[in-house]
Amino acid sequence: MTAVVIDASAGVEMVAGTRRGAALAKLLPAEAEGWVPEHFYAEVVAAAVSGSRAVWHSVCHNPGMASRVVRARLDEESERALSILMLEGRNESEAVRTALLEAGRRRAQRSALAAEVSRLAADPVDTAERRAVMADMDAVAADWPE
Repeated sequence: MTAVVIDASAGVEMVAGTRRGAALAKLLPAEAEGWVPEHFYAEVVAAAVSGSRAVWHSVCHNPGMASRVVRARLDEESERALSILMLEGRNESEAVRTALLEAGRRRAQRSALAAEVSRLAADPVDTAERRAVMADMDAVAADWPE
């Protein structure tokens, strides 16, 4: 897969089927996978101003497009981390989405674990059971050498 970024003016030419658009499309590698931010669609439609519903539909209707664009300035450590994720064959957007999903899952797991610990700590039956088990273990444990 080759990630390709297409700017709005090139997008207009290709969607409108102009000679220039056809020439630009020929420059794309066969395995090219394009990704553009949401604002691209508005820019292309504004630039096209053709009034053609076909152009509007091809440019604006993309059910798989992300619902939100996030921008971030990366420091050196973040750049290195992004590069590592991209070595797995992802483009920048896919790498960032993957990292966000993985981080979100880890945080959710930690939060769920913390909530479970809090719930058990507040449960008097569980606390009594835990103390009984600890007392039993202390009774059979060998003394630590000094």
